[in-house]
Amino acid sequence: MNYELGIVSSEFHVLVRFRWFALQLKALGIDADLMAPVHAVLKTEGAILPDHSFNGGLRGSCKVESHKMFSSQDLRIEILPGL
Repeated sequence: MNYELGIVSSEFHVLVRFRWFALQLKALGIDADLMAPVHAVLKTEGAILPDHSFNGGLRGSCKVESHKMFSSQDLRIEILPGL
């Protein structure tokens, strides 16, 4: 949190899982490794308001690692500002 500039930024390492879909693939005899969790790094930022809350919440995008089912160029994860 940088109060001088009035901004906050953070970095989250996230894991997106497809448990139900992976179970369905396995039941069909399809390689469940295709639905292994997606690893990503979410970087967010937002403005700090005078009451110490964030302007519209934190927002940002993820950098996604390689995956058997998705390419890092085709898969996009973004956090949109709240209302």
